[in-house]
Amino acid sequence: MNELAGVSPKCFTTSNELRLFLAGYGPHVGKYVLAYPDFSKWKGLILDHYRNAGDIERERIKSAFTNAVRSAAFIEKRSIPWDDNIEWSGNILNAQNESTHFSRIFFSDEEYEALLIEMQDIEQYKILPISEPEIAGSTDELIETSPTAYLNSISILFSISFDIHVIDPYFNPLRRDRRDIYLDFIKKICASNRPIMFKFWVRADQMSDSMGRFDAGLLLDLTAGKIRTNHPDTSVEFILLNDDQSVDKLHARYFLTEKGGIKFDQGFQKLPAGRRNIASPIGKKLHETIYEKFTKETFSKVIQKKIKIL
Repeated sequence: MNELAGVSPKCFTTSNELRLFLAGYGPHVGKYVLAYPDFSKWKGLILDHYRNAGDIERERIKSAFTNAVRSAAFIEKRSIPWDDNIEWSGNILNAQNESTHFSRIFFSDEEYEALLIEMQDIEQYKILPISEPEIAGSTDELIETSPTAYLNSISILFSISFDIHVIDPYFNPLRRDRRDIYLDFIKKICASNRPIMFKFWVRADQMSDSMGRFDAGLLLDLTAGKIRTNHPDTSVEFILLNDDQSVDKLHARYFLTEKGGIKFDQGFQKLPAGRRNIASPIGKKLHETIYEKFTKETFSKVIQKKIKIL
């Protein structure tokens, strides 16, 4: 999951090849095209590669980019080194040699054949010809259950989203196995320079004592003096649900945004040493269904209480 592909601007010969390739990337599959050195420059290099194409073909190429941007197939990392005096291929190989920024780098078949002759250690750069199909399958991942591991798993989706939901019926931050994860979420939210709407969806009975009472003050005390947001429009809210009479029980655990989602098999909790959690990207259709359900509140569960943290 969170795999990053580098793609040579010379990889594709038709707009349809480009469109089909980009359709295989985005939050719904847990892998992204890292537009190197940035989206504007990389797109410009591709359009230059198609400079002799007809007007209709160039418009199709632009349309493929528009659709891929809409589905969040691209990300940028402007911190990766770039030298304007070197071609794209030389730049990306230099960058990959310094640090493994890319899970794989695709070149055109002609470029790949030339690299095979020039390079002795091509495997370590994770280079593939564009004609070699990727192995189909899941990008599910077994992750550690530390706060850092959870933040790493949601980092890309978090960075491209503004409407974010943690859906976990058992996520009580007052418990030791959840508290540090919650506090790290809060730190990440507050550090963002973008406005973020963040909601936690939790079963009300998981936040109550044996008498069914809930003290919101205890939850607010966890972050007292710790919330200093970088954006004034950022908000954090807990929504406590009662699903006793609902046929649609709150069970599955998700990190959900307007761009995509990740399912966490055992929610957001620290597990005993040696145990891991399965993190899985959510497919497009399922994402649309779940996102609409929680943003439009089209479910039979009862909202018992809303607590504004920020």
